[in-house]
Amino acid sequence: MLLLLGTTSDKSQAKIAEALGWVSEHGPDKARVFRSLTKLTEHKLTEKDLRGKYSLTQKGRKEADKLRRL
Repeated sequence: MLLLLGTTSDKSQAKIAEALGWVSEHGPDKARVFRSLTKLTEHKLTEKDLRGKYSLTQKGRKEADKLRRL
């Protein structure tokens, strides 16, 4: 999810779920995305703006860069 947010921060939770393959017969698992984003925010890797969109913090960008290098 960090890599996905690093490239596009304007995706809806449904689009994030689809991009990550978190889809069931009932549609995108937005609750799973929300739980993941909440945890990332608690660890100060993401932040939520006034429009409700999530983006990476400086710490989150560093972690995403580490993941890209793997």
